[in-house]
Amino acid sequence: RSWKRFNSLCKQNSLNLRDNVREVWQRVKSRGDLVNAVDDLFSSFINLKNLSPDFKIFLSAKNWDNAILTKLDRDLANTTFKNAIDAKPQLVDSWKKLDDLGFSQAARRSIDNLKQRSIIDKYADNIANASNARKGNFGELGADLDLNGKGYESLTSRIDDIDTPGHNGIDGVYRKPNGDYVIVEGKYTGSAKLNKANPSTDLPRQMSDEWISQNNNQRLLDALGDNEDLVDDILDAGYERVLAKVAPDGSVSYQYVSSTGYLSKGNGPLGEFIP
Repeated sequence: RSWKRFNSLCKQNSLNLRDNVREVWQRVKSRGDLVNAVDDLFSSFINLKNLSPDFKIFLSAKNWDNAILTKLDRDLANTTFKNAIDAKPQLVDSWKKLDDLGFSQAARRSIDNLKQRSIIDKYADNIANASNARKGNFGELGADLDLNGKGYESLTSRIDDIDTPGHNGIDGVYRKPNGDYVIVEGKYTGSAKLNKANPSTDLPRQMSDEWISQNNNQRLLDALGDNEDLVDDILDAGYERVLAKVAPDGSVSYQYVSSTGYLSKGNGPLGEFIP
């Protein structure tokens, strides 16, 4: 009954709840029935009922079923997640997408994951026409989000801005759930090629072991914040090399890269990599 009442009042007052939450709230403050309907809607939820009016109005427009709202209410028991969602209601859309993709509770409450998902959704429709720098960041953060959602641990700093300054080093180093290491090059699928060697500058082929370990492992050191112990551990334990191709919708496909930096020849496993 609360939903019917809420939707009916919205239509009567010509409210567009998705466009401008704060403007809507200013308009409904004088409409006690609408305010009460929104409050009533979430009164049975432990955490949702205590969030700001702005958030509750924004969420009300989603028309989500009780199962989804109950899951969100449980996740909001985490204070960091709750504060982030309350401050920026739009992040709840990213939360829903991560839940649809099967992310665990911890993964869908991660602020880094939420920010990365929001970037993917924001730029999905026009990334094909974006600058190379933005395509590069889109590929890197898309792979990072996907792997974190699959239980991989990021050992490198994570991108949370489409305009993060670019770099020519290693995109990501990860620890698998089983403890093994993998080095990943993330690229937008429309430009997913590894750079060739450049003899004139002594630059080895991208993602080859020679490239990774060039200049006394400087690329690994840069990627891992000069953590020499971690670099030594990775080199001692061994690692896999992987190229990640990120589509505009954020879906990712992976291919092994050989020790010499090729996808179809050289030492090491070849073919599809499945996280």
